[in-house]
Amino acid sequence: MGAPARLRLLLRTVTLAAPALALASACRTESPLSTLTDRGEVSERINGLFFPVFWFAVVPIFIVVEGLLLYAVLRYRQRPGREALPQQVHGNTRLEVGWTIVPSLILAVIAIPTISTIVDLARKPDNPLEVRVIAHQWWWEFQYRDPSDPNKSVYVANEMHIPVGRKIYATVESVDVIHSFWVPNLAGKIDAVPGKQNHIWFDAKQPGVYQGQCAEFCLDSHALMRFVVIARPENEFNQWLRDQAQRARTPTTGSAARGFEVFMGNACIACHAIEGTNAQGRTAPNLTHFGSRLTLGANRLENTPENVVRWIKNPQAFKPGAKMPAWEGVLSDEDIKAIADYLESLK
Repeated sequence: MGAPARLRLLLRTVTLAAPALALASACRTESPLSTLTDRGEVSERINGLFFPVFWFAVVPIFIVVEGLLLYAVLRYRQRPGREALPQQVHGNTRLEVGWTIVPSLILAVIAIPTISTIVDLARKPDNPLEVRVIAHQWWWEFQYRDPSDPNKSVYVANEMHIPVGRKIYATVESVDVIHSFWVPNLAGKIDAVPGKQNHIWFDAKQPGVYQGQCAEFCLDSHALMRFVVIARPENEFNQWLRDQAQRARTPTTGSAARGFEVFMGNACIACHAIEGTNAQGRTAPNLTHFGSRLTLGANRLENTPENVVRWIKNPQAFKPGAKMPAWEGVLSDEDIKAIADYLESLK
């Protein structure tokens, strides 16, 4: 086999293998951001609509159309000795009517369950837990009603806690640009639009940690604008909400006490809020019970003292465009570690 023949064989192999490998890479369904892994009523309804449409409409149509296309390409390809143009066809009324009516009927059949599902999912459920969801560049804020005073709110950043089995009615909005709230294992997407409130409801049928993601490009750190939905039994959720409604404890000894003084004595309090202290900023995540959270930086890093120090020193190293300034060189390493110890003490 000569070099040109080997090259042609290699090109054919790559041409056939590349699509097969690409297809294989999409075959895993158990993924944190997979819409095919439904864990709630809304996601079940969505998949209950998607799969029948896909298998009984999309796949057969694809096979028929591609089959006819391949047949035409292979059957009527140019061959040696057949250089003349074949007879030209300029119209066929039966075909044109057929390929207009048949797709219209298919779309009509698909539209009936689709519209029904959309209407059902748009209704506000009975007795839901209402949560206000506010999108910021590039983090999420969740507001709950204070269980001891409905006129007050409990603020949590980047972690949405919900009770298993109860419907959640989220009011979604944005303070800057358009974002999109998306928890694929539990529900579809809903846009967060400045100056407008949108609504979505969902539930979780079993305890777990479900990954969420902004699904609308929102500049620098869009891909890093993540959050988690933590579903737990209702009694545990109620206790969590009561704990979150409590004011932060002020440390009196050790490195955490030093960190409290440094935090309150710098510009941190202009952006962040810690209930029960002079820190009442609203433009950055609420840190009242920061130490109880799983992650920091909108699910960017695991919440450990070491990572808190790294984040304070240079947030832009982990989240490009982050609005929090870098404190390395402004505060001493000892002061930064003390702040980290203080924040980790806020359970």
